[in-house]
Amino acid sequence: MAVSTIDRVREAEQKANEKQNAAELEAEQMIEDAKLRAEQMIEDAKKKANDFDHKAAVEAQSRADEIIRDRKEKAEQEAQALTEKTLKQKQNVINKLIQETLS
Repeated sequence: MAVSTIDRVREAEQKANEKQNAAELEAEQMIEDAKLRAEQMIEDAKKKANDFDHKAAVEAQSRADEIIRDRKEKAEQEAQALTEKTLKQKQNVINKLIQETLS
């Protein structure tokens, strides 16, 4: 009978060891899965940050283009006004010369 008790103890120890090994393997797998999820979350966060940076850069470039267009348009209008003013001044000088010549 003593042998059967020893056998039962060994069998119980073996089952306990098997359960412990299975639990350790499961824990290792859970840790590995958690690491993979964390790495994926980091990659997703990096992608979102890059997407945000890209979007901000595109918006900034668009705004800069708009400012450049506005300033160019204003400069063209001022140049046109200056040209018209210069032409009027030249016409006035010519008219004065004509009047002085005729007088």
